[in-house]
Amino acid sequence: MVTQDGILYRVAEARDVFPVMRLYQIATSGISKDSVFLDAKRLLEAIQSPHSPRIVGERNGEIKAVFSILIDKADKIAKINRLYIDPHWEDWERMLREALPLLVSYLTADKRAVEVIYTISRNFSPEQEKMTWEMGFKILGIIPNHPLMDGERLNGLTSYFVSHVLDRKRYSDFALHPLVAPLYEITREQCGLNELKISEAPSFGPMSFERLPALELIHAPQFVAHKFGILNERKSLSIHFYPFTTPNAMITDPAGKIEIYVKVMPGQRMATIIGERLDIAVSPAELYREVARILAHQNISYIEAINDAADVWGIECFANAGYLPCAYFPALKSQGERRRDYVVLARTFERLLGGDGLPRDLHPAYLRYLTAFHKLEARGMSLR
Repeated sequence: MVTQDGILYRVAEARDVFPVMRLYQIATSGISKDSVFLDAKRLLEAIQSPHSPRIVGERNGEIKAVFSILIDKADKIAKINRLYIDPHWEDWERMLREALPLLVSYLTADKRAVEVIYTISRNFSPEQEKMTWEMGFKILGIIPNHPLMDGERLNGLTSYFVSHVLDRKRYSDFALHPLVAPLYEITREQCGLNELKISEAPSFGPMSFERLPALELIHAPQFVAHKFGILNERKSLSIHFYPFTTPNAMITDPAGKIEIYVKVMPGQRMATIIGERLDIAVSPAELYREVARILAHQNISYIEAINDAADVWGIECFANAGYLPCAYFPALKSQGERRRDYVVLARTFERLLGGDGLPRDLHPAYLRYLTAFHKLEARGMSLR
C-alpha cells in the first residue's frame, strides 16, 4: 500500500467487488469494455488471482480509479489490461501521472520481477494513452482490426521495457524476413535497437503435401481450453505462444488430424490463432487461408497471430496465406536468460482508416506503421 497526495493505492480485495463494478459503469465511455466488471463472481475470482490483480486508487474511502493487470510470471511480462477512472474526478490527470510510475514499480519489484509491460490503445482514452508515452511506453505497431469507439482512433500496441532488457537480454543474432524489415525499422527507432540483417524470402520449391481435408469450427470453450492445456503441457503444439489468451474454439477435421486452436471474440469481430497440432503434412498457406475463410463465415473481420521474428519460414507461411506484419515486439518472450522478438501478423477483411479519415493528432509512429501495412496490402500480399 502506498499513499501519495491523499490517494491510497492498494491491491483490490474481496470487499471492493461492488465499488469497482460501480466505478466501471460510470467510467467506460470511449474505452473498451470488459464483461468481467459486470459479473460479481468472475470479478471476485480475478481479484483473488495472483495472475490478474486489480490496483485501486482510493480517496476518503471511495474508489476513484482501478487498474486491471495481467501477469505472466514465467515470461516476466505484464499487461495493463484496463484502466477506469471516475469521470467526475477533476484531478485525474495528476493522479494518473503519479499512479503509472507506482504501478511500474509494483510490477517490476523482486516479488514479481516483470521485465516487459504492454498495453493496447483500445483499453485507454486518448488522454490516458498520451500519458503512457510520457512515462516511457514505446509504440510498437498497429492492431488493424477496426477503428475505436469514436470512429477515428487507431488501435495500437505499446510497451514499457525495464532498463536492462533491450540491451542485455534481447536475442538479436538473426536475420529478418524482408516483409518485417519496414516495421522493424520503425520499432528500432522507437526503442533504440541495433540494426538486423535482412534475409531473402524463403524459396521452398516444389513440395509434396497431402490434400487438405474438410475443416469445421467447434466452439466448446471448456473442452477446447482443457485439451489445449494438456497438449501445451506435453509440448505437443506449435505456434503455442500468445500471452494471456486461452482458446475457446478449435478448427479441425473429422479424423482429428488437424487442430487449430483459436479464440473467437464475436463482439469485437476478431479471432486470434493460438496453437496448432498437425498429424499430416498439408500446405500451410492453404491451411491458413481455409482458417480465414471459416472464421470470415462466422462474421469475423480480423484474425491475428504472433510468430517468433527469427522464424523466417513461419512468417513466409503466414504471409502466403495473407497474414501481414503489423507490429514488431522486441524481447516479448523469455527463453532462459534471454528474450526473443515476436512479430504480430494480421489478416483483415475491412479497410483501415486512411486519407481524410485519419485523426489529425495521430502519433507519427502510428502513421508510419499504418503506411507500412497499407503498402503490403497494396502489393497484393493479403490476396496471396
